[in-house]
Amino acid sequence: MTSVINVGIAGTFDVENLGDLLFPIVAQSALGARDARIKVHPYSPNARAKDAWPYEVSSLVDLRHAVEKLDGMLIGGGNIIRFDGGYPIEVPAELRLPTAYWLSPALAAASAGKPIIWNAVGAYTGSPAAPWLTSAVEAAISASSLIAVRDQVSKEYFDELAPGNDVRIVPDTAFYLSATHPFSEPTAEFLEWKKQHGIAGEYIVLQANSRIAEYREEVEAALSAHPDAAVAVLPVCWCHGDRAEDFPDLSRPLSRSSAWLPPLLIVEILAGARLIIGSSLHLCIIGITYGVPVVRAPVSPVPDRKFELLSEFAGICLIDNAVALERTINRSLGTEAKARKASKLLSTYWDNVAAIVLEGTCEASPPLAGLIIDLLTASQDLATAKAALVDMTEHRDAIVRENVMATSSLGGNVTKACQVSQLPVSNPDHAPAGFSWGDTAAFGELAGWHWFTAARPNNVNFGFQVGISDTNGQVRYRTKLNGEWTTWRGFAPIS
Repeated sequence: MTSVINVGIAGTFDVENLGDLLFPIVAQSALGARDARIKVHPYSPNARAKDAWPYEVSSLVDLRHAVEKLDGMLIGGGNIIRFDGGYPIEVPAELRLPTAYWLSPALAAASAGKPIIWNAVGAYTGSPAAPWLTSAVEAAISASSLIAVRDQVSKEYFDELAPGNDVRIVPDTAFYLSATHPFSEPTAEFLEWKKQHGIAGEYIVLQANSRIAEYREEVEAALSAHPDAAVAVLPVCWCHGDRAEDFPDLSRPLSRSSAWLPPLLIVEILAGARLIIGSSLHLCIIGITYGVPVVRAPVSPVPDRKFELLSEFAGICLIDNAVALERTINRSLGTEAKARKASKLLSTYWDNVAAIVLEGTCEASPPLAGLIIDLLTASQDLATAKAALVDMTEHRDAIVRENVMATSSLGGNVTKACQVSQLPVSNPDHAPAGFSWGDTAAFGELAGWHWFTAARPNNVNFGFQVGISDTNGQVRYRTKLNGEWTTWRGFAPIS
């Protein structure tokens, strides 16, 4: 019998964000409790050493060589099913985000015949579409042993991405924290934190997101319900800018917890609070699962439906709902029935996950190797497109920088009025590499303007336009990438 059962978990565990850091912790605790041989190995874009991080994290760059040694692969959780490329920190150049931390690991595991478990993931509903990845997504999801998403919105998203699969709704795994980490006795680290901040009795946690202060009146009202409680300002989403020292002063004294703390210490601090006021999804989930009333401030600048999963719980309210706020801030401590049900559902879920990884390998899907190659090719195509955009942007800047000259009466002879280094902008030497300038014409959507178009021969997907006003010499430009024109941007005329 194998002495160690190795389970990979892919996600965003290399950033200082409470929710992201919790998923491997919960997975290891839950699976280890079911079989002590199970060892969970986190994979993220960047590697992290255990002596400087809550746990060791391997880079996804190395997963292609390590996947053969795994007995299963967990994907997520968190809001990771998405196609936008943003990330709060730098990542290795060879990784294509965001699919590098969810789609590529799933494809690699399927190709190696390893069970794939989607770990109660969320889908970012504001994500752009990526139709060129449809086949790869369908193949990865269809090859999975267990597809678990954390809400109805994500299920609908999965059903659209890969129709016909058994997609189950399972609570976010952070709802299982009170089972894996009940904190029946305070830890030494928690007691030391309280001592450092002079907290002896009840306390309220205020997430160190300065935008919450936009609801200053409501925050003050919530604090007034517990006049004897200390108020601790606590960073929860460090990578997104939470800083205790940046939170504005309130009428009550604030105990500012300035350091970025280990994730389980943050959880214990939240679990021990009398009231929590914050904006983070996982801060809210932690409050609910430990029975602490939560007031949520909706300050996210990004439209997303992930917070809808909180709507069924009575122990949380929106800060701008006066009636619900009054009820919540005076609510007694104690875990509600729906939170206990969520934990019970997750207990069954982890039983199923353990059974899958203990069973071991499943049928390999060699054709997926080709899809991985296609994925890498798509990445290279994207890099080429980005390079073309940079080339066009640099040329645009050169036009402005080297003195765009215009007159108030351009007439039909625009090339004589708009010059770069005293030469017409339509001169072939002044087109971006691989492009050629077209004829001048009037803007359809901008009356009184003339424009030049640069395009690649036989390629309608990429382009560049410079426009010049007939009346005041103002310059506007836009670029075309993957067949879509960007919005117009403008410069004042340079004399």
